[in-house]
Amino acid sequence: MLCKRPTKKLEDSIKEMQGCTFIIEEKLDGERMQLHKRGNEYFYCSRKGKDYTYLYGKHVGTGSLTPYIDAAFDPRVDEIILDGEMLVWDPVTERNLPFGTLKTAAIDKSKKELNPRPCFKVFDLLYLNGMSLLHKSLKFRKRNLRSCLTEVPGRIEFLTEFEGRTAKDVRRRMDEIMANRGEGLILKHPDSEYVLNGRNKDWIKVKPEYMDNMGETVDVLVVAGNYGSGRRSGGVSTLICAVLDDRRSNDDEEPKYSTFVRIGSGLSYADYIWIRQKPWKPWGSSPPTWLQVARKGQDDKGDVYIEPEDSFILKVKAAEITSTENYHLGFTMRFPRALQIRDDLSIADCMSASTLLEHIRSEKKRKMEDAQEKPKKRQNRTTKKVSLMPEYRGVTLKDVEVEDNLFEGYKFGEWRCVDTPQRR
Repeated sequence: MLCKRPTKKLEDSIKEMQGCTFIIEEKLDGERMQLHKRGNEYFYCSRKGKDYTYLYGKHVGTGSLTPYIDAAFDPRVDEIILDGEMLVWDPVTERNLPFGTLKTAAIDKSKKELNPRPCFKVFDLLYLNGMSLLHKSLKFRKRNLRSCLTEVPGRIEFLTEFEGRTAKDVRRRMDEIMANRGEGLILKHPDSEYVLNGRNKDWIKVKPEYMDNMGETVDVLVVAGNYGSGRRSGGVSTLICAVLDDRRSNDDEEPKYSTFVRIGSGLSYADYIWIRQKPWKPWGSSPPTWLQVARKGQDDKGDVYIEPEDSFILKVKAAEITSTENYHLGFTMRFPRALQIRDDLSIADCMSASTLLEHIRSEKKRKMEDAQEKPKKRQNRTTKKVSLMPEYRGVTLKDVEVEDNLFEGYKFGEWRCVDTPQRR
């Protein structure tokens, strides 16, 4: 089953939940997979119907996953079909690896404890002990799912989910997902059924670039970074980016950069290996002279910084550009996500402050004009004339000559025949 994309505004998507407390799930970067179990026999297939049982194991003694999850099922479960996402879990960094590493992890036969391994994230229950649950509500299916199996960390796990009622709830969860380098969210109506081979209108996919129907893209210079913690430890994890401040009149001065946005998602594991090898320098008690930061907050202050000549351009996309006091430019990006490292560009290609501010002004003006134009369009709408098919039209009397005005000024009402006892 596929999800639909949101409507023009996130608030409109929330209305489709009809006032219910809906389910918010994280959108995962893996391969959609069904797990079928009948007795001691397993079957794995993708959404497109490709059989992957040879990788993950038909019986408890074979494959890269079945031997580790067989004991996870409740003894009362004889037949079951689960829907979920197959991911790659790295026990060393304690995080999911990119989708492209899935097959490599699945065919690894070394069975070393610290090697990346397949991990099945379960989010739905379709069939249980001879009963199809497709027409049961999502809330019912999830409640029964929890009683069918016990999680095995790093092997088979339930998808993390939350409850929400408003667009604010969704935006808050999106902030958390983006901070952990996630893909996006799925909104699900609690009463939704499971639609086979189709797109469910009650499941709505929300990515950062879908939100508010906007998608701003900029090329910015990486100027500083923060170290990660927990699963993201080991070096620079979050990047602080800036635009060239060309608003000063004296061209002989040292080029200045104005902090603009902070990026924590979108880059690959290989990208971070490359980034961490850069010549980063300790931040110290104050920023370098060429870097302009905000007076308030710590969002644009890093643990380390990098000189412009040693840095690189990052292409960033976000839902929209909003005003803020936490960055020197006075603006930042909402739900930012790195698209790629622009190694084809030099630091001279960094977006300038004047260009960005002009873009912001143009967008604001366009929105105001659109808002003024909508009422005009509503006023100019004309009512369409309804016409009847020829066989249902009455006789045309415009060419009939009038002989007498006997009934002029009279109004004729509807005649009804009333059935009375005398007329039986």
